[in-house]
Amino acid sequence: MGRLEESIFFREKDIALSEIIKDWDGVGRSCENLINSLIPIGKLAECMAPARNALDFSSRHDNWFRKRSAHSFMAVTLHKQGRLYEALSEFHIAEEIQIESTPNDKFLHWYSGATYCALLLDMTCRNVDVEKILLRGFYGLEFAKEKEHSLSIALDNLTIARCVSYLNTKNCNKTAINEVKFPEYQLSTKLSENEFFDLSLEYIEKSTFILYLPEILIFRASYYKNKYDFPLSYGALNNAQIVIGNFRLRLYATDAALLSGHLSLDCKENPPEEMDDELTLGPNCAPREDYIGRAQAHHKRAAQLIESTGYHLRDPELTLLEARIDFYRKQDPRPALDKSRKRLEEMGYWGLLPEWERVAAECGY
Repeated sequence: MGRLEESIFFREKDIALSEIIKDWDGVGRSCENLINSLIPIGKLAECMAPARNALDFSSRHDNWFRKRSAHSFMAVTLHKQGRLYEALSEFHIAEEIQIESTPNDKFLHWYSGATYCALLLDMTCRNVDVEKILLRGFYGLEFAKEKEHSLSIALDNLTIARCVSYLNTKNCNKTAINEVKFPEYQLSTKLSENEFFDLSLEYIEKSTFILYLPEILIFRASYYKNKYDFPLSYGALNNAQIVIGNFRLRLYATDAALLSGHLSLDCKENPPEEMDDELTLGPNCAPREDYIGRAQAHHKRAAQLIESTGYHLRDPELTLLEARIDFYRKQDPRPALDKSRKRLEEMGYWGLLPEWERVAAECGY
């Protein structure tokens, strides 16, 4: 039903009961369910205790699946907090556990595999690395299709869409596809990222995990923005905002605010009819022609959300938007650009580098 705030109390009671009866596997599963409730509503600091508990209790039994999941959920929590290298270490452990337990597996799959790919995409901007992540996406997709697991199918298609979008902008050959035995994808023409975005949305709507819908829609909106198709970008973003508002998904609200700020500057005084800033800023938002005022309002909202949620993965993106606002206000964008670059380097957030370079070029830096 999406009532995540209310579910937290019951998740915590479930953990306590499982501890009393010494159901260690149940404790781990309940901790993961609690984390799944906390992350979308932006309670990242509160995720650490159940993440540590899941790791602790997974050592009390021999269920390799639960051990793998415990490390994966810790990795997801660290990733959202901007602690990318620590998250990478946890995913390495999770993958080692899986391969050791099921030697026929090449990579992590299911939810763990898809979230690992999300981290890897944030940590690289090298074509060869993206091709390897694409291979992981296809591997996970085939496994998920075999098991008919809608959430995994949706997230793996999102991984593929992001990889293909990146590689198509670089005019790369998807050599990773030719290394695997998926004949339907061995095409001489370019793969269409839109096809995989469509499949991702189709399967997330088939699943019971509708709370992942904003993530897919925001990635698609960003894709359209980069194609300068602003009506479609706002259309996808508006659909995401409706779900975000209905379920109070403050983590995704942060992503939406940052994207909205950039779109305000991209469209300037002539935003498309699809722009609806009232969804996030309320009826008293700046006039449509005041694109700098709207961008500033979105920046302020994103900053407040990052501070209150602990979603520090977005710190360098916040200062990148600040640099663009400074540029359009005829102020010096270099301090914000330098701050953003320094932070992304410290974090290892190299997937943001192409966007940083684009903004730096726009600002004449």
